[in-house]
Amino acid sequence: MMLMLAQVATVLAGQYELISDTLTNSKIYPGTTHALQVYVPEKYNGQEPACLYVGLDGVLCNAPTVIDTLIAQGKMPVTIGVFLQPGVVHDAMGNVVRY
Repeated sequence: MMLMLAQVATVLAGQYELISDTLTNSKIYPGTTHALQVYVPEKYNGQEPACLYVGLDGVLCNAPTVIDTLIAQGKMPVTIGVFLQPGVVHDAMGNVVRY
């Protein structure tokens, strides 16, 4: 049992980069701001092609760690994740507008 736990801990110990940014100035939805995160796995080297995962509800269910674990286990190919939050609209006073 301890050996199995050690193996799982090793698989879960991957390193990845999570880049965060904000998208503003939408021409289609003026005044809308979107939070954006990009997950780049440690195994991505820029020399080999990678798959792309796009999540339109932001980062849910600890997705970067889940994807990283699946890649480490060989159950998923090297995949870059792009996570975009639904937009938030602010009025002229900076308050969030709710429809």
